[in-house]
Amino acid sequence: MRRQELLSVKPMVQRIRIDIPRLGARKLYFLLKPKFERAQVKLGRNRFFNYLRSKHMLTWIQVTNATFRFIGRIRF
Repeated sequence: MRRQELLSVKPMVQRIRIDIPRLGARKLYFLLKPKFERAQVKLGRNRFFNYLRSKHMLTWIQVTNATFRFIGRIRF
């Protein structure tokens, strides 16, 4: 039963990712939640994240090194 419900999730995600390819999983879940309810797919946020992770559909962002410290002489 669950596997059949999840079959409809991947095409929904792919349709949105065509227009907005770097959309994060949290916002993607927010956009798809009404469609899940109409399709009677019981899928919570954590399970949705796990599903995307298992299908290698999570997006990754590169974050700058915020802890970088300049080590040099300080002039007063």
